[in-house]
Amino acid sequence: MDEQRGSGTPGGPPPPPDGAPVPAPPPPPDAPPASGAAQPGWGATGSTPSAWGPPTDAPQTWGAASPEAQVGWERPPSGSNGCLKACLIVGGIVVVLVVIAAIGLVIAGGRLVDEIQKNPDAMFGGECPFVGPSEVSDALGTDAQVFEVDGFVGGTMGAILDRRLLADAPDCYIVSDDGTTGRIAVLDGGGEEAFAAAAAEGDRIRAQDTDIGDEAFCTTTDGNGSAGVLVRFGERVVYVSVLDQSRDQARACEVASAVAATLAP
Repeated sequence: MDEQRGSGTPGGPPPPPDGAPVPAPPPPPDAPPASGAAQPGWGATGSTPSAWGPPTDAPQTWGAASPEAQVGWERPPSGSNGCLKACLIVGGIVVVLVVIAAIGLVIAGGRLVDEIQKNPDAMFGGECPFVGPSEVSDALGTDAQVFEVDGFVGGTMGAILDRRLLADAPDCYIVSDDGTTGRIAVLDGGGEEAFAAAAAEGDRIRAQDTDIGDEAFCTTTDGNGSAGVLVRFGERVVYVSVLDQSRDQARACEVASAVAATLAP
């Protein structure tokens, strides 16, 4: 019994049973690993490929910069700065122009008021020589003014008034509180011949005859919404057209006829 306990190396493994093969001794510490040995652990060095592929494909350590990563902020292209400067300059110019325009309107408004006070005829035109504002107001049933088609306002009104008939005759324009505007054209002399010539010229815009004066007919509505009546009072030929808010041809004929009746000699 004592001999069996004493066999083998002290502190080593127990001897194999009788007849069993003796195991090979362990390799020395600095010997290379045998074929089929375990691969180095995470972080071990060596040329043996890891499970991630070649060493160059291995993931970088957390926090380490990638070789392909760009360091620092990219500088914006020069075109962005140029566009920003251009926008600022244009914006400043627009502000200056708006201020100048506002000052100009104030000055122009003051001069306009002074001009109206000094010479109202130069702005609105003179008094109409054919009819007064009271007669026109009665015919329209609302307060109205009537001026010669002259001056600044008269010239502006002349661009929108109905000039399809008696375009070259002396004329006046009407403005009323209810928004009705119109034109009064009067041709003194000529009588039947002047009326016949105007009727022939306006044959394409003739709507219906109407019972006023010696001869009369109403016209159709023009592109601006004006319609009127051509009337002969003896030797006087009159064309009155109105731009009524309703833009109704029959209504315009009625209103124009009421105004034309005030022009009878």
